[in-house]
Amino acid sequence: MTKSASYNVCCLCGCKVVVGGRNKYLINGCNATNSRVQDLFRSVQLNVNNPHFLIMQGRITKVLNMKPAEV
Repeated sequence: MTKSASYNVCCLCGCKVVVGGRNKYLINGCNATNSRVQDLFRSVQLNVNNPHFLIMQGRITKVLNMKPAEV
C-alpha cells in the first residue's frame, strides 16, 4: 500500500518602496526581482493579472462576499 505525501510549504514574499520610488522585492528575506516573484506566484497557479490578486488590508470581507461574476 502506498501513501501519498502532503507538504505544507510556507513562503514569505514582500515588496518595499525605497528612496527614489524603486521597489525592493523579497522572497523569504532574500532579494528578488519582480519577475521572479511573479514566476513564483504563477508556479502555484495564482493569477497575478487578476485585479483582486493583491487584497489590501480591510478589503478581504468585501472580496470574499463577491459573486463569481464580480471577481
